[in-house]
Amino acid sequence: MQYSQLKILTKNKYNRLLFVQLLGLFMFPLVQNNQIVNIVFTLVFFFSFLGTIILIITELEHSKKFFCWYLILALIALICYFIGSLNLFLQDKILVIFTISNVIVLFFMAISINLIVREIFPTRKVTGDTIKGGVCVYLLLGLLWDNIYQIIYSFNSNSFNGIASSHSQADLLYFSYITLTTVGYGDITPVTSIARVLANLEAIVGIMYPAIYISRLVGIYSNEQGKSSGEEKLKEKEKNK
Repeated sequence: MQYSQLKILTKNKYNRLLFVQLLGLFMFPLVQNNQIVNIVFTLVFFFSFLGTIILIITELEHSKKFFCWYLILALIALICYFIGSLNLFLQDKILVIFTISNVIVLFFMAISINLIVREIFPTRKVTGDTIKGGVCVYLLLGLLWDNIYQIIYSFNSNSFNGIASSHSQADLLYFSYITLTTVGYGDITPVTSIARVLANLEAIVGIMYPAIYISRLVGIYSNEQGKSSGEEKLKEKEKNK
């Protein structure tokens, strides 16, 4: 498939990304009891997530060279993530590969968040894509911190209290979004200094991002209303003349 043909598939890009993220958020905790189902679903989700992110970057990033390098990194991440998923059976024998795959995923998410923010914030008109893109960024932030917590937990399982070893992935995902939304039930708590610092940063981002984003949308909408009312007044003056 050619680069130009990929552009066609980017239509309704945020709808796809939002669907994939919500699917993972609701389904991932439900498949933790079965290791085989968990591995299959995780790989399918990761493949769909990477594919959707690639399509978004195809539209937002106009450099074909950048896109090619990004595609190569996506392939490396997929291979590493597949091997890392086998950690459920091999325990800590492939901890290095598991960590590398998570670092690559962090890199992908950071790029994706940056590109989406660069598109939706400078816009001067509130559209469906503007709103859905902002929601996608918020959900991506939760996944971003989830990967960071996964890395911390893989090196020190005592970094968090209240996490069951058999459900660590789902528990850390749950903890990430609970922290991001600043709900903080307290059933899972960070113990080590690095875990607490990162949890504090996520909570700060969870408060600041919606405030900045909503204020930006309100500002854009106010400008639109001001322009439309100004145009109506000019039309009325012309009619009266």
